[in-house]
Amino acid sequence: MDERTKELIALGAAVASGCHQCIEAHIAKCDQLELSHQDVADAVEVGLAARERARDATKKDAENMLGHYPQEAA
Repeated sequence: MDERTKELIALGAAVASGCHQCIEAHIAKCDQLELSHQDVADAVEVGLAARERARDATKKDAENMLGHYPQEAA
């Protein structure tokens, strides 16, 4: 795998993990590698989509787990 592809993957992973410093560093590296704005934007979108899917799955898991607790009387 070439360095440009690796850097786009790393950027997407940084976005998915929500690490601001990592995102900044990987965008700077993308600039050094002269990656296109569109390629960088696409990597960010992939990372955001992964983060959203993980958030939704975690929310569903937590809701299912909370369903095991009896409701408190009002």
